Amino acid sequence: MQQTLNLVLCGVFSIFFNFLSFSQVYQSPSEKKYTVGFTNELIKIDGNLNETVWANAPLLDSFYNKWPVDQGKAANTTDVKLLYDKSNIYIAVKANIKGKKVIQTLKRDGDSYWLGDGVMILFDAMNRRAQSLGFAVNAGGAQLDGINQTGAPMNFNWDGKWYSAVKQYSDYYVAEIMIPLKTFRYNIQNDEWGFNVLRNDMSNNTYSTWTNVPVAFDGVDMGFFGSIKFEQGLSASKKNHAVIPFVTGSAAMDKSVNPKLFANADAGMDVKVSVTSTMVMDVTLNPDFSQVDVDRQVLNFDRFELFFPERRNFFLENSDLFANYGSDNIRPFFSRRIGIGANGQQTPILGGVRLTGNVTKDSRLGLMNIITGAIENSSRQNIAIASFEQRVLKRSNVRALVTHRQALNSTEKLIHTDANKYNAVAGGEFNYTSNTSKYMGNLRYFRSVNPGNPSQSSFVSGRMQYITKKWWLNLMLDDVGKNFITDVGFVPRLNNYDAARDTVIRLGYRQLQANAQYRIFPKSGKISQDIYELWPTLTLNTNNSLNELNIYVRKMIVYRNSAFLEAGIRTTVIQLPFETSFFPKTGNVKQGKYNFSNIVFNYYSNARQKINYDAGIDAGGFYNGYRIVLNGAVRYRTQPWGLFGIRATQGFIELNNKQTTTLLIGPTAEINFSSTMFWTTFLQYNTQANNFNINSRFQWRFKPLSDLFIVYTDNYTTGSFVQKNRMLVLKLNYWFSL
Repeated sequence: MQQTLNLVLCGVFSIFFNFLSFSQVYQSPSEKKYTVGFTNELIKIDGNLNETVWANAPLLDSFYNKWPVDQGKAANTTDVKLLYDKSNIYIAVKANIKGKKVIQTLKRDGDSYWLGDGVMILFDAMNRRAQSLGFAVNAGGAQLDGINQTGAPMNFNWDGKWYSAVKQYSDYYVAEIMIPLKTFRYNIQNDEWGFNVLRNDMSNNTYSTWTNVPVAFDGVDMGFFGSIKFEQGLSASKKNHAVIPFVTGSAAMDKSVNPKLFANADAGMDVKVSVTSTMVMDVTLNPDFSQVDVDRQVLNFDRFELFFPERRNFFLENSDLFANYGSDNIRPFFSRRIGIGANGQQTPILGGVRLTGNVTKDSRLGLMNIITGAIENSSRQNIAIASFEQRVLKRSNVRALVTHRQALNSTEKLIHTDANKYNAVAGGEFNYTSNTSKYMGNLRYFRSVNPGNPSQSSFVSGRMQYITKKWWLNLMLDDVGKNFITDVGFVPRLNNYDAARDTVIRLGYRQLQANAQYRIFPKSGKISQDIYELWPTLTLNTNNSLNELNIYVRKMIVYRNSAFLEAGIRTTVIQLPFETSFFPKTGNVKQGKYNFSNIVFNYYSNARQKINYDAGIDAGGFYNGYRIVLNGAVRYRTQPWGLFGIRATQGFIELNNKQTTTLLIGPTAEINFSSTMFWTTFLQYNTQANNFNINSRFQWRFKPLSDLFIVYTDNYTTGSFVQKNRMLVLKLNYWFSL
């Protein structure tokens, strides 16, 4: 049966992709071009633009409205100029504005960047419309950078080495930016790059772009990029070699092990070697990630594991070569599995090496190998990953991935499997994207290899997507065998907890997701978008019997002042295969069929205001009882130095005629001393996890990519406030360019 389904799936999607190959025309890519002038004049990055070469540089202007409407030219003009020399690209921006500037934060890579005034510059150095780098500054001078990849949200955890300065005036602000050419991976024979500029204008709550990007698409969508051409071509950039050593000092106490306070000092380094102009090798020795922001906790009312993004910088550069395989919910490779022991405890990473980049203009290669240390119940592990990508058509690709995890002690059991010795996964996928992203789709196949070579160890998936201004249509199918085991991947529904026997049982499944969204754009009034959406999800067991059916119908309203309203109803039918337990106080939910519905309501106020808030409710049935979840947050901004807020989620649950409550409340404080020095503190009180944690993080970026961190963490039980552990860490790293 599974083989038949796979053949049908392949047939359907092959027809779709054949059709798409003849359906590339939606809107031709932007014809906007700009020639970047060459200069030998020294340019000082101070925001003054007083060098004579700036006066003579050609002007890039005439921005289009992008959001909330995509018609007409932007009301407030944006003037952009570009220059380059043998080592750097220079950008000058004059952003005219009527009204008070909105500066949400001075923090680097701050989450609230998009809610304030700012400008983002995007470069596609390989001119493939597959990956670009974005560099942004807000009106206060805070930097934001990230990697933009087709088919994936922009990743702002990546950090590049670049320089900027911002000057404010009464009715405009000026941003001056310098980006070393060695930051990019480019081919000197290609003197034309993909390019776009995005402007946030909070005086009238609009977003505008240099090229015309329809409102239905993301402003950073590379399908709508224009291009820049370098006046005298490009010479080979300086090799981007670097050594980044670090030292740490810590004082920690873990009462579950020993109530005494222990001090420790450590050191390590990262090494970056430019093998070619388009390929880089990264080496890490004894890496330390103590300065990385901890995850914001959420209350989990689901039976399955939640997904959290990767935040460690070593795994982020060119991460699309490894991390973007699979569907939205299933990842053959998930880097956060690295450094996690058999019982979920943190394991040290001894070292790693990664080689990534372009072999040719259309071919990319990624190789990575990591060795982890040994802890209790877990010996040393060797993890190897290989990825290859070949561009086909204009914006599509064929990709292949192999992962292999080997226990260096053959008796050691690996994570997420009852097999010892090793686990491997191999497979490939075809990803289609039309020139302007109107049509998207993919087809993929992966298989795991484990001792004994069990059957039902494959993962087959396909997706079709169609986007216009008014319509967003999506269809996705996943077929997962019960023995598709990926020790360094993420497959949330595969493992089912049997509470009656206190064990985990793997069950394969087939999941069909569909989504239909229709958008109305009123020409006047307070509403910018009126959205109607139908979102059904059907999950079957491998014998095609019902596992779960979820139907969500909702209406969303986007207001011109940035406020947002959502109202919907969700209907769920579940054939629970095993007894399960959500909360100790309510006991086990028996296996059987359950049918229940919920109403959903969420409102987000105008985020541009100094005081803004959101509130929501999710209430209705929950298996044999009910569930009411209330959530809300209030934020206060003292422009530009402070951002303070508190978020709370309260759950009221009844199961088996027994009631319980859950509470997650988290105050946060962000204080910005400057655009290079900031302090963030947040508290999380989570009764579901029985944990109250404090995380306070000070960062001083005294030079680009060189930082001093002071991080304090503290954990207590929620009931009696018994201390579990605490730690104070000081970390210093310095970037030496070679």
